[in-house]
Amino acid sequence: MGASALAFYGTCVSLLLYCYGTMHGRRRWIPIIGAIGMGGIIAATGTRVGVAGFLLAVIAVEYVRKRVRRGYLIAAVGLLLIGILTPLFQRFAYSRDIHDLAGLNLGGGFWGILAAIDTSGRDVLWRRLWEDMVINSPFVGHGLGSSNSYLTNLVGRLMSPHSELLRLLADTGLLGATLGVLLAVRIGRRLWRTELPPDDRYEFLRPLALGLFVAFTVFSMTDNILECYGIFTGYLATFAGLLHVRARQLVGATDGD
Repeated sequence: MGASALAFYGTCVSLLLYCYGTMHGRRRWIPIIGAIGMGGIIAATGTRVGVAGFLLAVIAVEYVRKRVRRGYLIAAVGLLLIGILTPLFQRFAYSRDIHDLAGLNLGGGFWGILAAIDTSGRDVLWRRLWEDMVINSPFVGHGLGSSNSYLTNLVGRLMSPHSELLRLLADTGLLGATLGVLLAVRIGRRLWRTELPPDDRYEFLRPLALGLFVAFTVFSMTDNILECYGIFTGYLATFAGLLHVRARQLVGATDGD
Protein backbone atom coordinates (compact mmCIF):
# COMPACT_ATOMS: atom_id res chain seq x y z
CA MET A 1 0.00 0.00 0.00
CA GLY A 2 1.39 3.40 -1.01
CA ALA A 3 1.69 6.43 1.23
CA SER A 4 -1.35 8.17 -0.26
CA ALA A 5 -3.54 5.08 0.04
CA LEU A 6 -2.48 4.59 3.66
CA ALA A 7 -3.23 8.24 4.45
CA PHE A 8 -6.64 8.19 2.75
CA TYR A 9 -7.83 4.92 4.22
CA GLY A 10 -6.32 5.87 7.58
CA THR A 11 -8.48 8.99 7.49
CA CYS A 12 -11.59 6.81 7.20
CA VAL A 13 -10.62 4.70 10.21
CA SER A 14 -9.45 7.62 12.33
CA LEU A 15 -12.60 9.66 11.68
CA LEU A 16 -14.81 6.68 12.51
CA LEU A 17 -13.03 6.13 15.81
CA TYR A 18 -12.97 9.84 16.62
CA CYS A 19 -16.64 10.47 15.85
CA TYR A 20 -17.70 7.41 17.82
CA GLY A 21 -15.42 8.13 20.76
CA THR A 22 -16.41 11.79 21.18
CA MET A 23 -20.19 11.56 21.08
CA HIS A 24 -22.09 13.93 23.34
CA GLY A 25 -22.00 12.61 26.89
CA ARG A 26 -20.51 9.26 25.80
CA ARG A 27 -16.76 9.78 25.67
CA ARG A 28 -14.93 6.53 24.98
CA TRP A 29 -11.18 6.67 25.42
CA ILE A 30 -10.20 3.50 23.57
CA PRO A 31 -11.59 4.76 20.23
CA ILE A 32 -10.13 8.22 20.91
CA ILE A 33 -6.68 6.75 21.51
CA GLY A 34 -7.07 4.68 18.37
CA ALA A 35 -8.01 7.79 16.39
CA ILE A 36 -4.95 9.63 17.69
CA GLY A 37 -2.70 6.70 16.83
CA MET A 38 -4.11 6.48 13.31
CA GLY A 39 -3.69 10.24 12.96
CA GLY A 40 0.00 9.77 13.76
CA ILE A 41 0.25 7.17 11.00
CA ILE A 42 -1.39 9.59 8.56
CA ALA A 43 1.18 12.25 9.43
CA ALA A 44 4.02 9.72 9.17
CA THR A 45 3.09 8.94 5.56
CA GLY A 46 4.28 12.43 4.65
CA THR A 47 1.27 12.93 2.37
CA ARG A 48 0.42 16.61 2.66
CA VAL A 49 -3.02 16.39 1.08
CA GLY A 50 -3.78 13.44 3.36
CA VAL A 51 -2.90 15.45 6.46
CA ALA A 52 -4.80 18.51 5.20
CA GLY A 53 -7.89 16.48 4.38
CA PHE A 54 -7.81 14.73 7.75
CA LEU A 55 -7.42 17.93 9.80
CA LEU A 56 -10.10 19.77 7.83
CA ALA A 57 -12.39 16.78 8.32
CA VAL A 58 -11.84 16.96 12.09
CA ILE A 59 -12.74 20.66 12.00
CA ALA A 60 -15.88 19.79 10.03
CA VAL A 61 -16.81 17.12 12.58
CA GLU A 62 -16.55 19.59 15.45
CA TYR A 63 -18.36 22.27 13.45
CA VAL A 64 -21.29 19.91 12.96
CA ARG A 65 -21.33 19.29 16.70
CA LYS A 66 -21.17 23.05 17.40
CA ARG A 67 -17.71 22.73 18.95
CA VAL A 68 -15.74 24.43 16.19
CA ARG A 69 -13.16 25.94 18.58
CA ARG A 70 -12.20 22.43 19.62
CA GLY A 71 -11.73 21.53 15.98
CA TYR A 72 -9.44 24.50 15.38
CA LEU A 73 -7.48 23.64 18.52
CA ILE A 74 -7.02 20.02 17.47
CA ALA A 75 -5.90 21.07 13.99
CA ALA A 76 -3.44 23.62 15.40
CA VAL A 77 -1.97 21.12 17.85
CA GLY A 78 -1.74 18.55 15.08
CA LEU A 79 0.17 20.92 12.80
CA LEU A 80 2.47 21.89 15.66
CA LEU A 81 3.27 18.27 16.47
CA ILE A 82 3.87 17.50 12.81
CA GLY A 83 6.27 20.43 12.60
CA ILE A 84 8.18 19.21 15.65
CA LEU A 85 8.27 15.58 14.51
CA THR A 86 9.03 16.27 10.85
CA PRO A 87 12.68 15.15 11.20
CA LEU A 88 11.38 11.77 12.37
CA PHE A 89 9.02 11.58 9.42
CA GLN A 90 11.99 12.44 7.13
CA ARG A 91 9.95 14.86 5.07
CA PHE A 92 6.46 16.32 4.97
CA ALA A 93 5.66 15.89 1.28
CA TYR A 94 4.11 13.65 -1.33
CA SER A 95 5.50 10.28 -2.27
CA ARG A 96 7.35 10.64 -5.55
CA ASP A 97 5.19 8.30 -7.59
CA ILE A 98 5.92 10.27 -10.77
CA HIS A 99 9.35 11.65 -9.90
CA ASP A 100 10.56 11.00 -13.45
CA LEU A 101 8.53 14.00 -14.61
CA ALA A 102 9.86 16.39 -11.99
CA GLY A 103 12.96 17.21 -14.03
CA LEU A 104 10.98 18.87 -16.84
CA ASN A 105 11.28 22.65 -16.71
CA LEU A 106 8.07 24.43 -17.65
CA GLY A 107 8.67 27.50 -15.49
CA GLY A 108 7.08 30.92 -15.82
CA GLY A 109 3.99 32.57 -14.34
CA PHE A 110 1.46 30.44 -12.50
CA TRP A 111 3.03 27.20 -13.63
CA GLY A 112 6.47 28.36 -12.57
CA ILE A 113 5.17 29.06 -9.08
CA LEU A 114 3.45 25.70 -8.96
CA ALA A 115 6.60 23.97 -10.17
CA ALA A 116 8.49 25.40 -7.20
CA ILE A 117 6.25 23.36 -4.90
CA ASP A 118 7.02 19.68 -4.40
CA THR A 119 4.05 18.12 -6.17
CA SER A 120 5.89 14.99 -7.33
CA GLY A 121 5.47 16.05 -10.93
CA ARG A 122 1.76 16.77 -10.73
CA ASP A 123 2.32 20.32 -11.97
CA VAL A 124 3.72 18.88 -15.22
CA LEU A 125 0.69 16.64 -15.74
CA TRP A 126 -1.72 19.43 -14.90
CA ARG A 127 -0.11 21.89 -17.28
CA ARG A 128 -0.04 19.46 -20.18
CA LEU A 129 -3.69 18.54 -19.62
CA TRP A 130 -4.74 22.16 -19.34
CA GLU A 131 -2.88 23.38 -22.42
CA ASP A 132 -3.27 20.34 -24.67
CA MET A 133 -6.79 19.22 -23.79
CA VAL A 134 -8.87 21.66 -21.73
CA ILE A 135 -7.97 24.73 -23.78
CA ASN A 136 -8.53 22.89 -27.07
CA SER A 137 -12.06 21.75 -26.16
CA PRO A 138 -13.23 23.78 -23.16
CA PHE A 139 -17.00 23.21 -23.39
CA VAL A 140 -17.59 19.51 -24.10
CA GLY A 141 -14.15 17.96 -23.54
CA HIS A 142 -12.61 15.04 -25.41
CA GLY A 143 -14.68 12.13 -24.09
CA LEU A 144 -14.56 9.94 -21.00
CA GLY A 145 -11.17 8.35 -20.44
CA SER A 146 -9.36 10.62 -22.88
CA SER A 147 -7.24 12.29 -20.20
CA ASN A 148 -5.96 8.92 -18.95
CA SER A 149 -5.16 7.82 -22.50
CA TYR A 150 -3.35 11.06 -23.29
CA LEU A 151 -1.18 10.94 -20.17
CA THR A 152 -0.45 7.23 -20.62
CA ASN A 153 0.84 7.91 -24.11
CA LEU A 154 2.78 10.91 -22.85
CA VAL A 155 4.53 9.13 -19.98
CA GLY A 156 4.74 5.66 -21.48
CA ARG A 157 2.91 3.89 -18.66
CA LEU A 158 -0.48 3.95 -17.02
CA MET A 159 -1.15 7.44 -15.69
CA SER A 160 -4.10 9.48 -14.44
CA PRO A 161 -4.57 13.27 -14.14
CA HIS A 162 -4.19 13.28 -10.31
CA SER A 163 -7.09 15.73 -10.03
CA GLU A 164 -10.76 14.89 -10.35
CA LEU A 165 -11.75 18.41 -11.36
CA LEU A 166 -9.08 18.61 -14.06
CA ARG A 167 -10.06 15.15 -15.29
CA LEU A 168 -13.68 16.30 -15.60
CA LEU A 169 -12.63 19.42 -17.49
CA ALA A 170 -10.46 17.43 -19.91
CA ASP A 171 -12.94 14.60 -20.44
CA THR A 172 -16.29 16.37 -20.32
CA GLY A 173 -15.47 20.09 -20.53
CA LEU A 174 -17.18 22.87 -18.62
CA LEU A 175 -20.54 21.17 -19.12
CA GLY A 176 -19.56 17.95 -17.38
CA ALA A 177 -17.44 19.68 -14.74
CA THR A 178 -20.34 21.97 -13.84
CA LEU A 179 -22.70 19.02 -13.51
CA GLY A 180 -20.14 17.20 -11.35
CA VAL A 181 -19.68 20.17 -9.04
CA LEU A 182 -23.44 20.65 -8.76
CA LEU A 183 -23.84 16.97 -7.86
CA ALA A 184 -21.18 17.29 -5.16
CA VAL A 185 -22.89 20.41 -3.77
CA ARG A 186 -26.22 18.60 -3.69
CA ILE A 187 -24.72 15.65 -1.83
CA GLY A 188 -23.07 17.98 0.68
CA ARG A 189 -26.31 19.89 1.27
CA ARG A 190 -28.25 16.64 1.70
CA LEU A 191 -25.78 15.40 4.28
CA TRP A 192 -25.90 18.73 6.10
CA ARG A 193 -29.69 18.80 6.24
CA THR A 194 -29.98 15.23 7.48
CA GLU A 195 -29.96 15.56 11.26
CA LEU A 196 -30.01 13.15 14.16
CA PRO A 197 -30.85 13.93 17.80
CA PRO A 198 -27.75 14.63 19.94
CA ASP A 199 -28.69 11.80 22.30
CA ASP A 200 -29.23 9.23 19.54
CA ARG A 201 -26.91 6.24 19.82
CA TYR A 202 -26.00 6.64 16.13
CA GLU A 203 -25.40 10.37 16.38
CA PHE A 204 -21.83 9.88 15.17
CA LEU A 205 -23.04 9.04 11.66
CA ARG A 206 -23.77 12.65 10.68
CA PRO A 207 -20.42 14.22 11.64
CA LEU A 208 -18.66 11.15 10.24
CA ALA A 209 -20.40 11.40 6.86
CA LEU A 210 -19.77 15.13 6.60
CA GLY A 211 -16.16 14.76 7.73
CA LEU A 212 -15.56 12.08 5.11
CA PHE A 213 -17.19 14.28 2.48
CA VAL A 214 -14.82 17.15 3.34
CA ALA A 215 -11.82 14.82 3.21
CA PHE A 216 -13.05 13.37 -0.08
CA THR A 217 -13.28 16.86 -1.56
CA VAL A 218 -9.74 17.76 -0.46
CA PHE A 219 -8.25 14.48 -1.68
CA SER A 220 -9.91 14.85 -5.08
CA MET A 221 -7.96 18.06 -5.72
CA THR A 222 -4.63 16.29 -6.10
CA ASP A 223 -5.61 12.64 -6.64
CA ASN A 224 -8.12 10.63 -8.64
CA ILE A 225 -10.01 9.46 -5.59
CA LEU A 226 -12.85 7.92 -7.61
CA GLU A 227 -10.60 5.83 -9.84
CA CYS A 228 -7.59 4.92 -7.72
CA TYR A 229 -9.05 4.88 -4.20
CA GLY A 230 -12.51 3.44 -4.72
CA ILE A 231 -12.62 1.95 -1.22
CA PHE A 232 -12.60 5.46 0.25
CA THR A 233 -15.55 6.37 -1.95
CA GLY A 234 -17.26 3.20 -0.71
CA TYR A 235 -16.73 4.25 2.91
CA LEU A 236 -18.27 7.64 2.21
CA ALA A 237 -21.24 6.13 0.40
CA THR A 238 -21.76 3.54 3.16
CA PHE A 239 -21.83 5.97 6.07
CA ALA A 240 -23.86 8.53 4.12
CA GLY A 241 -26.37 5.80 3.36
CA LEU A 242 -26.49 4.66 6.98
CA LEU A 243 -27.08 8.26 8.07
CA HIS A 244 -30.00 8.55 5.67
CA VAL A 245 -31.47 5.22 6.80
CA ARG A 246 -31.21 6.16 10.47
CA ALA A 247 -32.87 9.53 9.85
CA ARG A 248 -35.71 7.79 8.01
CA GLN A 249 -36.10 5.33 10.88
CA LEU A 250 -36.49 8.16 13.38
CA VAL A 251 -38.99 9.94 11.15
CA GLY A 252 -40.96 6.72 10.80
CA ALA A 253 -40.95 6.15 14.55
CA THR A 254 -42.19 9.71 15.13
CA ASP A 255 -44.95 9.34 12.56
CA GLY A 256 -45.96 6.06 14.14
CA ASP A 257 -46.38 7.71 17.50
